[in-house]
Amino acid sequence: MAEAPLVLSPKREPPPHATLYVVLMGTSFALIFTAWIATQNFAVKLLNSGGTALGSWLIGVVYVAFIISNQIAASMVGLLGAKWTTVLGSIGYFVCTAGVASMNTVVTLAGGMCVGLGGGMLWSGQGRMITDLSTDERRGFNSGLFYSLML
Repeated sequence: MAEAPLVLSPKREPPPHATLYVVLMGTSFALIFTAWIATQNFAVKLLNSGGTALGSWLIGVVYVAFIISNQIAASMVGLLGAKWTTVLGSIGYFVCTAGVASMNTVVTLAGGMCVGLGGGMLWSGQGRMITDLSTDERRGFNSGLFYSLML
């Protein structure tokens, strides 16, 4: 006798224009992370000069906050929905870039906290949106399309 699967997923149609939404999401992430990589490189190279280690502290704060954020990110997706969690998470990247541009220690580190906290929400929301935009048969295609555009 065959066992029933643990999770039953009903057959459903993806929303209209689902592929377009995946393309927009991949393009948006490419823009966000192009800016973030430039900011991170700027912070490490220039904020570490002159005997300070602000750039290294910034990156440390970002990843500690990211670890903390991952503990609550799934709850945020459930509370706010995937779209708004992703939007809120992406705002942290802007705040951090502005903080680094300020060249102020407190503002820079606070921006690092924002990007770290936002990162967990951004990636959790993204995963949920790809899942919601995909049928079982199209999930691999949509994930591949997203990551090919993002990278």
